[in-house]
Amino acid sequence: MNDLLIITAVSSVLGTLTFGYLVWLGLGLRKALKESSRAIEWLKGLEESVSRMQSDIWREFDETKRVLLQRDDEQHKEFLLRGDEILNEINNLRKDIDRRFDRVYTKLYTEFPQLKDVEQVTEC
Repeated sequence: MNDLLIITAVSSVLGTLTFGYLVWLGLGLRKALKESSRAIEWLKGLEESVSRMQSDIWREFDETKRVLLQRDDEQHKEFLLRGDEILNEINNLRKDIDRRFDRVYTKLYTEFPQLKDVEQVTEC
């Protein structure tokens, strides 16, 4: 009977310890679940914050890109306009030089008509 009493006492103690362990385990799991839930909410907030920052950065990047492309277009147009102006100026200078040389040659050939014959001879 003593054996039965010892077995009953030991099983009662083991049952109580097992029940206590299961309650402790349940409470620990519940606490861990709450903490992980808070951590997940914090991570979601962090993700939203990072997402907002990323969208702000992309918006800034797109704005900067648009501004730079606009400046590039303006500079290109200005370059083309200045290029046309420079070409016009060069053409005007060539025409002016041609007119001056024509005047000089005309004056030279009127004063020294024999040069026309020399020029024709040298061209052949």
